[in-house]
Amino acid sequence: MALQFRCQACNEPVEVDDEAAGQMVICPYCRKLSQAPAVSDPTIQIKEPVETPLDPGSEPTSVVPVATPFVPPAEGNGLLSWLSLASAGLAVLCFLIVVVAIVSIVGFAVPSATMADVQKDVFETMQTHLWMIALNIFGSWVAPFLGIILGAAALIKGSRPRWPAIVGLIISGLFILLSCAGTALSLAVGLQ
Repeated sequence: MALQFRCQACNEPVEVDDEAAGQMVICPYCRKLSQAPAVSDPTIQIKEPVETPLDPGSEPTSVVPVATPFVPPAEGNGLLSWLSLASAGLAVLCFLIVVVAIVSIVGFAVPSATMADVQKDVFETMQTHLWMIALNIFGSWVAPFLGIILGAAALIKGSRPRWPAIVGLIISGLFILLSCAGTALSLAVGLQ
């Protein structure tokens, strides 16, 4: 048995199997979504099949438009999206730990100190505390690149929710840009 109703978008008569009752279906005329009713509309008259010949000399064939049920995209747990956001969060956390450790060991810069003096103090401090170098490399390069890779994979895969992947991509991208700028600044100061 078939359900007959009018498309909510184009008002054309549509016929679907009764298994599609209450589901969203694609109208064969306008290709927009309409919800199939639970019961058929008795006033609907489905158009007669259109006769279209395959070739000028062949027999005519019948073509009946049939709506297909709409299947919503599968929703996953969004693990990739959340891992992207977690990687960006690790980058921020590593940065904060290194900055707090350097400020607590070196202290605040003296106003008369030059950039080269501050850089020298920070460099000496990091050489004596190798964990800071490792944490700095991980937070400035590894975690942000991992965040970008996971965020891009989540968006390509279509993981839901998407916002953690987008936020992870933005934060990770900013960290990589800041790391590149910091490296360029360090090289410029070191060359003078």
